[in-house]
Amino acid sequence: MAQTTPSTCGATALLLLAAAGDPALAAWLTTGVRVGPTPPPELTRASRDELATPDVAGRLAVAQRLVSVRARARALGPLRWPGAVGTPPWTAVREARFRGVTWTHTAVHDAEVARTRAVLETVWRATSLGIPVPLYTGGNVAQGVTTAIPRHVVLAVPGARPVAGELRLYEPSRGRVHAVAIEALLARRRPHAALGGWSHVVWAVLPRSAYGG
Repeated sequence: MAQTTPSTCGATALLLLAAAGDPALAAWLTTGVRVGPTPPPELTRASRDELATPDVAGRLAVAQRLVSVRARARALGPLRWPGAVGTPPWTAVREARFRGVTWTHTAVHDAEVARTRAVLETVWRATSLGIPVPLYTGGNVAQGVTTAIPRHVVLAVPGARPVAGELRLYEPSRGRVHAVAIEALLARRRPHAALGGWSHVVWAVLPRSAYGG
């Protein structure tokens, strides 16, 4: 599964996060079967024709578009976030959905290595419990503030057998999962495929119960 447009990486990560905790959404995405009397929240604005989309690729495109619309609504007070810029972290927190989990978010500064390690270890603990975690990626501060702002979204996903100190990152532009050591993501200066060709994790959407701030 890959993002269907250049700006739906965040929507794709949120969609997979929700599907990981919601069998009804996962069933519709993979088979087209509708489970239960009402659609999952991500599909509430889907038309009858959209809900009847016959192929997996088409259903993914429909769901990504709908999640993107939800995530961009009311991003700037009453105003919608521009579609070309993707999904901002503060609305990703609002839209993130996984059974029994509430969410918070925090910026990550690449020069603060100890704090970045603590954030990524929090991500590891969440995934070891089966909870996926959205991470925003970008460049480093030394290359300018506009480079270090969120530019892409990946999803840390659980593995069948968690490896201490290693994250599994789903990268939506390629639709691939990369296994990468936490230490390899600290104080980087070069792009990494697991980060979508960016060099740093710059923002994290975290389970509130796992993160103390």
